[in-house]
Amino acid sequence: MTPTPSPPSAITALSPLDGRYAGKLGDLRAIMSEHGYMKARVQVEITWLLANLVRAAPTIRPANGPRTLR
Repeated sequence: MTPTPSPPSAITALSPLDGRYAGKLGDLRAIMSEHGYMKARVQVEITWLLANLVRAAPTIRPANGPRTLR
């Protein structure tokens, strides 16, 4: 997955050095910025949730038995 370049903003900034060194820090922005951190964290949490659902699926039973529509 290739990171898409995004314009500098508060959420994509790496540090106050972004202004002077923006050209050199551009490739790191997608990974090391707050936005990159949040994106990676969501991916990890979804993977964790799916792994737990797969592991717990055989033990899940209906709370009140099967429900029927009336």
